[in-house]
Amino acid sequence: MKRDYEDLITDIILEQYKLFTPAEKRVADYILKNPTIVILMTSSQLAKKIEVSEATIIRFSSRLGFSGFAEFKRFMQNEALRGRTLVKLERSVSKNVETADFFYDVMKNDLENIQETINELNPVLMEQACNLVCKSKRVFVVGSRRSAALADYLYFLLNIALDHVILLESNAWEQILDVNDQDCLISIGFKRYSKETVSLMQHFSKKKSKIVAITDSPLSPLNNLADLSLKATVKSETFMDSYTAAMSLINALVAYISKIQEKTLKDKLSKLEEIYKHNSVFHK
Repeated sequence: MKRDYEDLITDIILEQYKLFTPAEKRVADYILKNPTIVILMTSSQLAKKIEVSEATIIRFSSRLGFSGFAEFKRFMQNEALRGRTLVKLERSVSKNVETADFFYDVMKNDLENIQETINELNPVLMEQACNLVCKSKRVFVVGSRRSAALADYLYFLLNIALDHVILLESNAWEQILDVNDQDCLISIGFKRYSKETVSLMQHFSKKKSKIVAITDSPLSPLNNLADLSLKATVKSETFMDSYTAAMSLINALVAYISKIQEKTLKDKLSKLEEIYKHNSVFHK
C-alpha cells in the first residue's frame, strides 16, 4: 500500500530520530503527534509552542535534509494536499464492509460533510460574498476538472438570478480580455487544485477584480488569492472527494442572491415561464 502524508512524515523523522538532540526530539515528537497542525505554523510559532529556540527548529529541519523550516513546511503542505488518490482507493476497496453498509456509509459521509460545513459557516462572509456578486458589473464563474460540474451548476442558477454571468470555458483567456475592477470572479476548486484555475485567479487579481473562492482548506491556493473565501468540506473514504457540501453551499449562496434580486428575478422567471410554455420545453 502507498504511504499517506502522515506515514511519510513519520518515516522521514524516525529515520533521523536517534541523531536528534533532546530539544530536537521535542520538536519531532510534537510534529509526529500534530502533523496536520504544524503545516499551518511558522517556525517562531512552533518554537514558542514547544518552548524551544527558533534556531532549534531550523537545525531540526536541516537534519532532515531541508534548507530550513520554510522548505520543510512547503514539503509537508505539498504532500498533505497531494490527495493521495491511490491510497484512498486502496483503503476503500480493502475494507471488509457489507454491501448495504457501504452505500449507507458513503451517504452518511455526505451528511457529515454538510454538517461540518454548517458548523464552520460564517454568515457574515456569506452575506458579503452575495452582496459583492450582486454589485459587480459582470460575474465570471470558473471550475476546472471535477469542479467543472459545480461551476456549471452555479452558472445555471446565477444566470437566472443575475444579468451578465459568464462561465469560463476552454477559451477562457479570450473571454477575459477586458476584465476590470468592476467585475468579479467566483472560483471553485478543491484538492488537487487546477493550475488553470489558479492562473485565471492571478489574472483577475492583477486586474483588481474581486474574487470569491469556494474551496476546502486554508492551505488552498485559491484561499490565498481570494478576497472572500468560503469553505466546504469534501472529505471522503473513497478515491473521489464528496462535493455534496459544496453543492449545498452554492444553493445557500444563490438562495440569498435571489432574495436580494427578488423583484428582477420575478420578472425574469415570468418571462422564462412564457418561453417554456410557448416552446413546450417540459414534458406534461
